[in-house]
Amino acid sequence: MTGPGKWRWVVPAALVVALALSGSSVAAPMGQISEFATATGNAGPEGIVAGSDGNLWFPEAAANKIAEVNQTTGATSDFAVATAGSLPLGIALGPDGNLWFTEFVAGKIGEINPTTHAISDFAIPTAGAGPVAIVEGPNGNMWFTESAANKIGEINPTTHVITDFPVVTPNSQPFGIAAGPDDNIWFTEKTASKIGYINPSTGVVNDFATTTASSMPNAVANGPDGSLWFTESAPAVSKIGLINVSGHSMAGEFAAAASSAPTVIVPGPDDNMWFTENGNPGHIGVITAVTPTVTHEFATPTANSAPVGIATGADGNLWFTENANPGKVGLVGAGAPAAAVNAPTVTGTPQPGNSLTCQAATWSNWAGQQPGFEFGFDGFRWLVDGSPISGATAQTLSIPAADAGHHIACEEIATYPLLTTTVPATSAAVTISPSLGATLTSAKTTPTTVTLTLSCQGLPSQRCTGTAKLTSHVTTQGSKVVAVAAKAKPKPKPPRKVTKIQTIASGSYSLPTGKSSTLKLSLNAKGKKLLTARYTVPATLTLTGTASAKKRLTFKYGVIKLSPSYTWAFGKAFSFATELTLTHLPKGSKVVLSCKGHGCPFASKRFSAPKSGKLALASALHKRHLSPHSAVTIQITAPNEVGEVVVFTIVSGKSPMETFRCLSPGTRTPTACAA
Repeated sequence: MTGPGKWRWVVPAALVVALALSGSSVAAPMGQISEFATATGNAGPEGIVAGSDGNLWFPEAAANKIAEVNQTTGATSDFAVATAGSLPLGIALGPDGNLWFTEFVAGKIGEINPTTHAISDFAIPTAGAGPVAIVEGPNGNMWFTESAANKIGEINPTTHVITDFPVVTPNSQPFGIAAGPDDNIWFTEKTASKIGYINPSTGVVNDFATTTASSMPNAVANGPDGSLWFTESAPAVSKIGLINVSGHSMAGEFAAAASSAPTVIVPGPDDNMWFTENGNPGHIGVITAVTPTVTHEFATPTANSAPVGIATGADGNLWFTENANPGKVGLVGAGAPAAAVNAPTVTGTPQPGNSLTCQAATWSNWAGQQPGFEFGFDGFRWLVDGSPISGATAQTLSIPAADAGHHIACEEIATYPLLTTTVPATSAAVTISPSLGATLTSAKTTPTTVTLTLSCQGLPSQRCTGTAKLTSHVTTQGSKVVAVAAKAKPKPKPPRKVTKIQTIASGSYSLPTGKSSTLKLSLNAKGKKLLTARYTVPATLTLTGTASAKKRLTFKYGVIKLSPSYTWAFGKAFSFATELTLTHLPKGSKVVLSCKGHGCPFASKRFSAPKSGKLALASALHKRHLSPHSAVTIQITAPNEVGEVVVFTIVSGKSPMETFRCLSPGTRTPTACAA
């Protein structure tokens, strides 16, 4: 035999996987057909199967390419086979997620990675083997028919070692192949009109004849009734055959349309068996599995299209190839419900450090079955911003800190065992909120207060709460404060000095996530007393609760230090000022000029600092002669600053004696200035 024959076969019970789909869609109405052009014209498409990327894949025998069609858009693209003129025919999904195909003329088995599109092929030991159909077996190896060598072949998808086994009947032309429900590999013998089976463990081969002679059995597939179904493609026969698996015998034959030449048969999601009719003008047929009757034969829109391969897609439609020029791929609706009734859901607290759980989807029955985790690629996987997370295939996910602000979803992937159709369902995404936490973004001090700005992050339902406290380490000697520090210093030697921690301000905060808020702390009585005495109070701010932070702060009064410019005229009995001028007065400061004793023209006068900051006071005293022991006092104060008090005491026969004192804010009595 020099070719695969007039009625070419492709993959029978094709492995159909659609891992990369974002969800399942509702299948087209029963019998509704759509067609899509192949990327290469007159390509001669043969078998078809769904790949692990969610696209349908099919060999283009005439173009010597492997093609894919997007189930959503119908767009196709194709990739050249490694060996020229190889005539690729059958295709199936392997346990490694690659697509495995036969090369009839080259006598090779090829594989293509659906993601990288890298193609490799491996020579069959028997020259001129003519491989046609291929399927994954129960042992995880790929099994194929060698129609020209009259053998059944097996290739290990990891080691690529190929073994083959002779068929019992000489020159029988093994063609279609399927993994049966009894874990045997079943195949058709086209020219011998027989059905064969091989035990994959022992390699023992048997066969038996079809009821009708010269029926040219083509493809074989599992049915929902536990039997195997096959097509009898001889135009004069045009029947669908049924096998009693346990009895290794025929169970019946059922007529299709005259001269329709049934080609490939597969189970559909609607409990029926679907098959292509390669004969003119080209139809897609349906036979009920329970009471076998051919109920529908839908004509393809393109006349004489020669449909060949057919497979159930993850969208619930039956996808098929049209081998006649110009070559197309089509879909026919089975009226099936969407695979996923309810998508999976993500539960758990969506914050770093917590775990999320992918709650399982609920599924429709297809072919009377629920999907399960049938393959290594079935199960759960997690997505971040729509892309798979490497290695995240457990039902739970521990959220890393890096995922804060990103969107996490889970996908459940399951396979309908009879259809070998893998379907995905994806949850709605959840946004990963930052872990609950408050951050101190700023601390602005005045001499007696600090305003804290806090920001809160976390779930919308959460709040940031806690306390803020200001403490100082105060060292005393007797009743006198001798040192104030923000942190502890070496312990003073008793009994002369004692250091204690004093709380000088405190408060609490509570703010919602996603917001910033301010908290104002004012020095308490202890804090103000320290500030009055020391002018500067170092302190440590401690945040507890949601926020955890420490920060050193300093509360400080400014100190006015001005030396008046003065000139006094004096004698034994009196003195008077000829110049008494203040310069560089702080903005907003007040000046009180007091005079006490014999000769004073007034008790006190008040002045506001001019914009120039210069104030001449001598003229206010009118050059009055002030007797000894009289006193002229200048008091300079400004908000939140330690005021300066300058006292001129009149002395007989000398320039007045000048003394300086300080006046802390909020006090009335000048005291010695702090060191």
